[in-house]
Amino acid sequence: MEHRGLKLTVGTLAILAALGYLLYAGLKETTRYYVTVTELVQAPPPYAGTAGVRVAGKIVDGSIARRDLELSFELTDGQHSIPVHYRGLVPDTFKYGADVVAEGLYRNHEGLDADLILAKCPSKFTPKKENQAAT
Repeated sequence: MEHRGLKLTVGTLAILAALGYLLYAGLKETTRYYVTVTELVQAPPPYAGTAGVRVAGKIVDGSIARRDLELSFELTDGQHSIPVHYRGLVPDTFKYGADVVAEGLYRNHEGLDADLILAKCPSKFTPKKENQAAT
C-alpha cells in the first residue's frame, strides 16, 4: 500500500514538473519586451545578431521605399534612427509618423531585418460629419 502511494506521489510530481517547465518555456518565448531605437543603438551587443528583437518607434517622414513586397524605412524614437527592411504586406495604418513595432533580426549598422510589422491604430476617433454620413 505504501509503495503504491509513493508511486502516485512521484508520478504526480513528475507531471507537475513537466507542466511547469512547459509553462515556463512557453511564457519565455511569447513574452518579449520591446526596446526603443535608442536602447537598441546604445546597447547593441546583447541584441546584435539576435532574432526576435522588438523595436518600437515612429516612421521617419520620407523614408518609406517600396518595390513590390520589398519595403524599407527608417524607424526613430526622436533621438536615433535605424533602417528597417521587410518583405510582406503591411497594415493599412502603416504611414509616415505612425507608431510601429518591428520584430526581427538586428544586424547592428545594417539595421533590422523585420519579419513582423505592427502599426498602432490612431488614438483619436473622429466621427464623420453629417453630410458625409448620408452618402
